[in-house]
Amino acid sequence: MFQNTTKEITHGCVIYSKGKYSIEFHSPVDWQGITVRYHGIIKPFMADAEKDYLKRLYKVKELTQKVIDKKNLKAFIDLAHLLYEKPYHTKNPITHIKRYFKVYHSIHDGLLRKTMIAIETGEERKRKIEKDTELFYIQQEEAKQLKEKADAALEIFKKLGWKITYKGILINDTICW
Repeated sequence: MFQNTTKEITHGCVIYSKGKYSIEFHSPVDWQGITVRYHGIIKPFMADAEKDYLKRLYKVKELTQKVIDKKNLKAFIDLAHLLYEKPYHTKNPITHIKRYFKVYHSIHDGLLRKTMIAIETGEERKRKIEKDTELFYIQQEEAKQLKEKADAALEIFKKLGWKITYKGILINDTICW
């Protein structure tokens, strides 16, 4: 499994590594253990805030399209409320009118075009994350095979009481880094 590896000796640890794999033998003085490590990619994810932001962009696009195409007043008011979620805490009607003027000017300054660019960027990121997630699971299959080989090869150390830990390998839907 670890033939033709590079050997590195650090304080209290001997590390054998080959490509994406490494095995660390810790000295019995510090901690009597072995760490089998897989150096693959970290599981990519899209935060819930990003997903919500993308949904919101689609809603802005839809409302802006209605305002531009159909001159829909209800869509305009809904767009203003969407763009300015936090209401002004004032009873002054001028403040509310200013909000609608800002929305009107932003529509004419290319709100739809800017929203489309932001949506495209978000969708590209989403596609990249999906592709990287697929690659991650392929690499984890490789890492599980490493774990099985390491379990068999390090059985003697387990019998001697050494603790064996795994890093970077998906075990029971959890990864320890």
